[in-house]
Amino acid sequence: MADSTPVPAAVSTAHGRVEVEPQDDGVVVRLAGDVDLLLAPHVREVVRAVEGARVQEIDVTDVTFVDSAGMALLIQVWVAGGRRRVPLRGAGDQVLELVAMMSLGELFDVWDGPRGGHATA
Repeated sequence: MADSTPVPAAVSTAHGRVEVEPQDDGVVVRLAGDVDLLLAPHVREVVRAVEGARVQEIDVTDVTFVDSAGMALLIQVWVAGGRRRVPLRGAGDQVLELVAMMSLGELFDVWDGPRGGHATA
């Protein structure tokens, strides 16, 4: 990490959740539920906490809804993690469509299942 700030275990709203799991050589970010405008303000401290860490993966397997604010959150995590290409795991149709529509395929390696195959976005 960039500093000694502890990584929050999780931030939740009534409908969405983001978790940061420290790993030996970085962090895994897991998103679940609605990743939208209501969740975005609550994860700013999480994004700050991953600043400078190697984001090994962003797991979106349990995401049920994502809007443009949720996609902005993915970009913020990518920036905080050093602008390295990040695996986006478990991408469903909505996430795949937004990644393609927003031309974010250069930022993320998109995987369409918990340990499934590579998706084209």
